[in-house]
Amino acid sequence: MPDLESKDDQLPPKSKTDLPEWGGLAQFVTVYLSLQFLVAIASLMVGGLGIGLIATGTDESLEGGGSNRILVGIIGQIVAFLPGVVIIGVWTGSSVFGLGKLGNPLRLMFEFVIVALGCHLIHQGALWINQNGFGFLPQAHPFTKLGQENQSIWVWTTLVIAACFVAPVNEEILFRRLTKLWLGGPNGFRFLFFLAGSSAVLAATHSLASNFMERAAPFVWVILLYGIMAMGRWSPEAKWMIASAALFSAIHSFAWPTPVPLFIFGLYQSLLMRRTGGLLAPFLFHSWFNLIGVVGLWWEISAK
Repeated sequence: MPDLESKDDQLPPKSKTDLPEWGGLAQFVTVYLSLQFLVAIASLMVGGLGIGLIATGTDESLEGGGSNRILVGIIGQIVAFLPGVVIIGVWTGSSVFGLGKLGNPLRLMFEFVIVALGCHLIHQGALWINQNGFGFLPQAHPFTKLGQENQSIWVWTTLVIAACFVAPVNEEILFRRLTKLWLGGPNGFRFLFFLAGSSAVLAATHSLASNFMERAAPFVWVILLYGIMAMGRWSPEAKWMIASAALFSAIHSFAWPTPVPLFIFGLYQSLLMRRTGGLLAPFLFHSWFNLIGVVGLWWEISAK
């Protein structure tokens, strides 16, 4: 990767303060945990109202871990979205939501085809290696489980809203803008890799994988990325891109080997934000990317 230099005019004004990077880590973790707390509270409220059961028209217990429990969690994310955006705005200032310029739409669409196809091929390759080389079974994403267990139009509408709007906005603000704002300095990458490793370990504790090596795979992936970065001479900008992409991939460790292609996706999103000076293009790109996944899931299920 070339030696990249930061451009001050691409960052919100608050990024120009002299806040120590450990302080940036504390702020990032606080905001992240606050958003998770909001989702948990919203999910409890949704579960208490029985919205998931009403939507699916079943009597399945939410404690059973089936489609209703997943649906309640997804609805909780949607309900918590606006309060979460308010928290981020109050904490950081409105400049954190800067959209920048979209740029040439034809170029963006061309890049989307290349990146989406590349990530798909990398994912298929990772699946093949894990299954044939290590005997690991692919871990299904919760959205996949929900779609396979329930074909209600209401459920699919909820999936589209969560995957194509809520998740892209939240993740681009958190893992691109805020990591750049608070952990984009010369040492921030170490904190980002620490968070990535922690996310991988947490995912391992909740994994349904049958053996230790399969549960440890996401953590090994994070260590591998850190080793690759440690062996190169990268600029602070490039270190941030690699580390933030590692964190973004690690939070998806619940569906291994999804983190492998998502690391490449995260790298591109950081480059896209840097090039366009804002979040509009990353929002749209992320939404399209997730929409392709939802459409592909629907197509697969319909074919069966």
